[in-house]
Amino acid sequence: MARIPYTKPSLTYADQLQQLKDRGLIIESEEKALHLLENISYYKLSGYWYPMLAQPKSLHRFKEEASFNTAFKIYCFDREFRRLILSELEKIEVAIERK
Repeated sequence: MARIPYTKPSLTYADQLQQLKDRGLIIESEEKALHLLENISYYKLSGYWYPMLAQPKSLHRFKEEASFNTAFKIYCFDREFRRLILSELEKIEVAIERK
């Protein structure tokens, strides 16, 4: 099977931020948004702003009230929730091992 060359250019973090702004995402703090893009990544965060896309989603336009901070808060909730679940899962595993 022949490989298809990847022709889409990579974007700098500043370009990623500008693309989000151009698509209508509200950026409360550009400095914070750039920091998060650099440290978490565009693609990891994109799952959290996907529900904020307007229909049709294929146009990659955000709903009017969509904001970077909201997406980051959802990301933080998910991270903490995952941490809590894993902590409790360990307790369950230990209890099962004892039986």
